[in-house]
Amino acid sequence: MPRSCGTIRAVAALGLSLACAGAFAYTGKVVRVVDGDTVVIAADGRQSTVRLAEVAAPKQGQAFGDRARQALAGLCLNASVEVTPRQDPYGNAVAQVQCQGRDAGEAQVREGMAWVYREFSQNPGRLYALEQEAQAAKR
Repeated sequence: MPRSCGTIRAVAALGLSLACAGAFAYTGKVVRVVDGDTVVIAADGRQSTVRLAEVAAPKQGQAFGDRARQALAGLCLNASVEVTPRQDPYGNAVAQVQCQGRDAGEAQVREGMAWVYREFSQNPGRLYALEQEAQAAKR
């Protein structure tokens, strides 16, 4: 759970995962992959659903949804991860997630399993380059 955010601790005690500006990174373990851009992380005796920052992937039931979920599971499922939480401009909790030393969002874009969420990208140059590389390679 983020260790800053003052009053958010009370909400976090209810098992809700919230991020805020200046939240600290934490470590945990991915216990479930929901789809190509969402994981469930166990940390400090709690489980939190975490959406990858800056990327979007097809959901279950959509074209390539299962493949995107499987790709993220291959990288992150049962792995120890470092999570850096933050909020998108609409206040939704998102996070950078490092799985096996790799940024999970970047990995999904590189493999053609996700695309850059242009409205919310804080690192568009790098992510756009990975997206273009995946498109050129027809991934």
